[in-house]
Amino acid sequence: MSVDLARDLYLLVAVLGLSLPVTYAGMPVLGQGAFVAVGAFGVALLGPLGLGLPLGIAVLAAIALAAAAGWLVAGAAARLEGAALGLATWALAWLVAALLVAFPSLSGGAQGLVRPAPAHLVSPAMGLDLVLLPVSHVIIAGVAALLLLAAMWRLESGPAGLDLAALRENPHVAAAVGIPVAARRRSVMAVGAGVAGFAGAGLLTVTGVVAPGDVSPLLSLQLLVAVLAVPLPRWWAPLVGAAVVGLGLTLADRVAEAAGADPERARGLTTAVVLVLVLVLRDRWPGARRMWSPERAAEPPSRSVSNSSGPAHFRGAGPEEVPDGPLLEARGLAVSFGGVRALDGVDLDLAPGRVHALIGPNGSGKSTLLRVLAGSQPAHAGSVVVGGVPAPRGLTRRVLGGVVRTPQHTVLVPGLTVSQQVAVGARGGQPRRAATLRHLVATPSAAAERA
Repeated sequence: MSVDLARDLYLLVAVLGLSLPVTYAGMPVLGQGAFVAVGAFGVALLGPLGLGLPLGIAVLAAIALAAAAGWLVAGAAARLEGAALGLATWALAWLVAALLVAFPSLSGGAQGLVRPAPAHLVSPAMGLDLVLLPVSHVIIAGVAALLLLAAMWRLESGPAGLDLAALRENPHVAAAVGIPVAARRRSVMAVGAGVAGFAGAGLLTVTGVVAPGDVSPLLSLQLLVAVLAVPLPRWWAPLVGAAVVGLGLTLADRVAEAAGADPERARGLTTAVVLVLVLVLRDRWPGARRMWSPERAAEPPSRSVSNSSGPAHFRGAGPEEVPDGPLLEARGLAVSFGGVRALDGVDLDLAPGRVHALIGPNGSGKSTLLRVLAGSQPAHAGSVVVGGVPAPRGLTRRVLGGVVRTPQHTVLVPGLTVSQQVAVGARGGQPRRAATLRHLVATPSAAAERA
């Protein structure tokens, strides 16, 4: 009884870790089972019966390996969106499963790897010799789940939660307000993968065995269904989803047993049916629709205005430190698209404290020039200088340097209050050093930044 409860709690921890990239960052990840496998097999291969590392060190190393794998996967799939990202991570789950089958000397083949249970947590330096009974695992997994739920509750109202909300709704808008989109995705993916590694390590130590079949691609699918069952960026959503999926799989096992069918096939069929229902009904769930719809990755309408931040927001200049020369200068800007020259030797000076208008017929290069000034479109020739300093490359760095391109159409992040909507834009000029950690532990500096 305690073993089953501990196993379910560890799977809940894996679901909570997956909800970070899926429901909070809008990344449809179907490879969470692969990171669970890294944690489980990592402990088995690095632990006392493998390379001989103490159990605690082996668990930490397995978590680090899973987190590193998540970081690398997010970096490799940085340009993918929507279903393309889902398929890429789904391929990862199959790749890990194939590698485990192809190398039975590492995975133990179909029988898997076996280690003594209950496990011993020994630390001579600390005088610790703890027997991890199933009840101990229930406590460990339960505490981990509660800490993750509390962190997610805090995350919703914190700076990282606002960043992820903008990233989830529209990555281009998030980048336009200075949110480092690629870095945020890598961080969220690494944290979710590390949590999955912890869950895998716990599953191994509580059951004493891990086999390739236990971490098959079906596990990744079941974890995703648990997250999408209530696809809302709320801390309680994965908890409810995991309970619903767990009850559904238990019911499938009983039906299969009564019918004399294979329980594994019944679980797979149930998982597939629930996933199809979630995807069919995604239009009724805004969170799921935005995760899977390709439109969320589309470039916002090009009707835009360039909004110079003004002297009060210019990097290194206070309200009374108005630069003597132009606030923004462009010299010899040129951009070509094939044989079409959108810009050809454009010079521009923007004076501080004034409003400038750029007019011209359709196709004359106005939007291209605005994108070049904002940093979202690289120039093939020429330079941009802000306050006498060469403008940094890239949209996010350009925003932090004081140049912002504001879309003309209304941009709202569903589910946020009016003050939070404003805070998303205001975050562009805020320091981000350890902002999430400082908010989670409620430091005075985090409270001051939020005010």
